[in-house]
Amino acid sequence: MDLILWRHAETEEAKIGMSDMKRRLTPRGEKQARHYSWSVAGRR
Repeated sequence: MDLILWRHAETEEAKIGMSDMKRRLTPRGEKQARHYSWSVAGRR
């Protein structure tokens, strides 16, 4: 069994009362998310 530790990609700063699900990825966060998904897909 493999254990994969996942961290979220970079997002915009939260505004007061804003849920994490509403925060958009920054351009850097989009690049990180692509990298993470590629890394995980390669482990199948």
